[in-house]
Amino acid sequence: MIIIDGSNHVFGRLASAVAKRIISGNEDVCVVNAEKVVITGKKEVVMQKFRRRLGFVTKGNQSNSPKFPKHPDRLLKRSVRGMLPYPELRGRMAIKKFKAFIGVPKEFEGKKFEQITGALSKPQHRTVTVGEISRALGAKW
Repeated sequence: MIIIDGSNHVFGRLASAVAKRIISGNEDVCVVNAEKVVITGKKEVVMQKFRRRLGFVTKGNQSNSPKFPKHPDRLLKRSVRGMLPYPELRGRMAIKKFKAFIGVPKEFEGKKFEQITGALSKPQHRTVTVGEISRALGAKW
């Protein structure tokens, strides 16, 4: 089992790296601290994108629109699922090998966490954490 610390990892890069690992290998992948994963860009622009995705901005019937998660761990899992061939059997089997957690669960305390060097955020970029976005969208954890 591979345990990845999501702190200061860019959201999309982390999701694509995880998707590659679970579709190609037989190992399970867990991401802890999903609320500390960052999205680069101005805070207002990123918030507007997620509000539009959830139907807060658009007109029309929200009951017929697609449902997107609000919690950080579910947002990450949905993003990884979108990078897999999910309608196929191998994509559905691969997503079962992935778990994301808010914070660090007791079973993983004291274990060594990996970092994906290609997915780490650079300090000069403007970033917004997934936890901030989730709280703005109304998630409570």
